[in-house]
Amino acid sequence: MIASQKAYTHLVRRVLLPMIGLVALLLVGLLAAVWVVAAHQTSAAVGEEIRLVRSALAMRGEYMRKIALDYGTWDEAYQNLVAEPDAAWSDENIGFWSSSHYGFDMALVVGPDGEAEYIADHGERVSSSMSAMLPDGADAIVRAAVLPTGEGAASGLLLSDAGPAIAAAAIIRRGEHDQPAEAERHVLILVDVLDDKTLAQFERAYPLAHLRLETPSFAAAASAAIVDDEGRTIARLAWDGERPGDDLLRVAIPIWLAVAAAFGLLIWTGTGQVRSSTRIVAASVHRATHDALTDLPNRVLLFERLDAAARALGEGGAPFAVAYLDLDGFKAVNDRHGHAEGDRVLCAVAARLRDLVATDRDTVARLGGDEFALLLFSGRGDRGRLDGLARRFIAAIETPIALGNGAEASVSATVGLSLAPGDSTDPLALLRQADEALYAGKRAGKRRTLFHDSVERGLAPAA
Repeated sequence: MIASQKAYTHLVRRVLLPMIGLVALLLVGLLAAVWVVAAHQTSAAVGEEIRLVRSALAMRGEYMRKIALDYGTWDEAYQNLVAEPDAAWSDENIGFWSSSHYGFDMALVVGPDGEAEYIADHGERVSSSMSAMLPDGADAIVRAAVLPTGEGAASGLLLSDAGPAIAAAAIIRRGEHDQPAEAERHVLILVDVLDDKTLAQFERAYPLAHLRLETPSFAAAASAAIVDDEGRTIARLAWDGERPGDDLLRVAIPIWLAVAAAFGLLIWTGTGQVRSSTRIVAASVHRATHDALTDLPNRVLLFERLDAAARALGEGGAPFAVAYLDLDGFKAVNDRHGHAEGDRVLCAVAARLRDLVATDRDTVARLGGDEFALLLFSGRGDRGRLDGLARRFIAAIETPIALGNGAEASVSATVGLSLAPGDSTDPLALLRQADEALYAGKRAGKRRTLFHDSVERGLAPAA
């Protein structure tokens, strides 16, 4: 299970996590790209609508400029407004007509001194001043109209007493090419307030839904500044603009969520399959490298670890020992109590050996039958410590083992030891030397430990 978890964790860290991160990054990038495209589409649509608003204001101003120019070059207008002012004629032809026929809200005649000589508000003559009716912006339009290089008429945006408005001004003169002196110059001003009526006309002519003046209490995402001829913002027009980007997001986001959910499901399923496959592979590897009865490492895994220890030793690693252990009296247990109870004894011996090894680097392996081998780093090559450890193995094994039939089994062991690098650094040679020491110990009386170099020197082991 631990090996399976380690393999799975390694696979997740080295393969799955980078893959998941890459796909997640791609998904986030795709979402960001869709968001940017949607924002660009909405921005482009709003920009086009702003151009429509400005075009509508400019076209209305141009229309009013032409009307003012027609009035200004009308001989009868000059006669009744400048030469011999006639209030009744002005009421009928300027005030009433500009309001009823053209829909303008105000008409003013301004004298050379800049003061209004005639004012009509919604077709009715009123007594007021130009500054009261047009508090801001009229002077700039008048100056543009009287430029010597112009046609004698101009239009623009200004602030009236009723709110922001479009205005047109034209010099009142005898003919199109007449340029009266400044001291005699009169100017006609026509004003169209941007009220609900005018904005409704714009809304019908242009695709600008719910066109209105923007107020602090109702700010719209789509809006355009109303700027007078001096560059000052006097108000803002707002409308319910088209938002194609929102439409794109309404389509794209569910698709993106579906893709992300599918990816998540794929990852979840794939991770589960990988975990399952890892467990299967790890279980297969475990079966191939461990003893089926005791779950100790088998000969294959022991050789792998011996080989690794020998290579590490060649690179300056720690010395180690190999112990070969054989049970004394085990055949009698099998003959008397049966193989099932013999297997119980082998499992008990394996557990006791596992409990006695000192470090995680030590390995207890079953080679087959009643033979065990140990790779020991805990003794650090010290003969005295290794001899003491081997004797503890024997003492632990000799403790009676309870059997399933209520009886007890008593077995012992003989241990042969070889040392690396003292005896050899070759794994097979070390195991063979430990086996030779084991059988030399059995010949000497069993239940004892014996080092391989003692056998080579012909030293008799202590009884």
